[in-house]
Amino acid sequence: MHMEPCVRVCDLLSPYLIIPASRHFQCGVSNFLLQRYDPALLNFEDAYLYLRGNEAMSVLIHSPHQLNSSPNSNYDQIGLKFKLFSAEILFNKGLTQINLGYEEEGMVDMKEASRLKVMDEHGVIDEAMQDRGQGYTVFSIVRDTLSWFVFVWHLN
Repeated sequence: MHMEPCVRVCDLLSPYLIIPASRHFQCGVSNFLLQRYDPALLNFEDAYLYLRGNEAMSVLIHSPHQLNSSPNSNYDQIGLKFKLFSAEILFNKGLTQINLGYEEEGMVDMKEASRLKVMDEHGVIDEAMQDRGQGYTVFSIVRDTLSWFVFVWHLN
C-alpha cells in the first residue's frame, strides 16, 4: 500500500493546526505509517514537549479559507475539535522506539502512557504492552476530522 499521501495530508494539515503539539503529533503519525521511525520519534518527542506537561490539549482546526498571511489575522474557529492526550503521544513514542529496536525504552514510555490513560479507547495501551507493541499502530487525529479537512481544502 502506497502511504506517501499521508505525508501530503500532514503537509496540508500542518499550517491549519495552530497548536504545535498537534502539528508534530500528526507528522509523527505520518512518518510512522511510512516506516520512517527516526523522524517519527523526533516528531513525538516534540509533540510531548509542546504539550508542556498538560494531560491533554484541545486542538481546533481552521478552514484554509479562514487563514491569510496577515500577522494580525483573527482566526475564526470552525468548530472542528479533538483532544490530544499525553497518553497517546507517549504510546506513539513508545511504539516508535520499539520499532527502532529500543524495546526497553519503548516499554517505559508505554507504562507512563498507561498511567496517564483517560478515555476508554486508551485501554488498548495495556493490551499493546502485554504484546510488547507487536501488531499495533499509533493513535492519530480522528479520521473524520482529517477527511473533513481534506474535503474543505479541495473546495477552496
